[in-house]
Amino acid sequence: MTRLPDDNPPRPYPRPDPDAPNSRPQEGSEYNVFAIISVSCGILGLVMLQIVLAPLAIVFGALGVHAARETVTDTRRLAMIGYALGIADGAIWLVLASVFHLAFFPL
Repeated sequence: MTRLPDDNPPRPYPRPDPDAPNSRPQEGSEYNVFAIISVSCGILGLVMLQIVLAPLAIVFGALGVHAARETVTDTRRLAMIGYALGIADGAIWLVLASVFHLAFFPL
């Protein structure tokens, strides 16, 4: 093990300069959490739990569109995709529920 001489003690790391060009978030680097949740619910809703995840994707998609209007970032498209996936999930659920009903409870 190498030892440092006593006349050169280890220096602590310097504190970051708050005015440095890379210390502030770049424009457009904010996240729209509602849009991300909407897309996640929409994608998961395509394969499971449509009755629960479809309304969540629609609600969070609408909240994401509203939040995208108030921020500088351009995340409206992501929120609209989540909203559309929520509507698609709801349509899939309606089709599956209708097929199930007709299969087990014929007219």
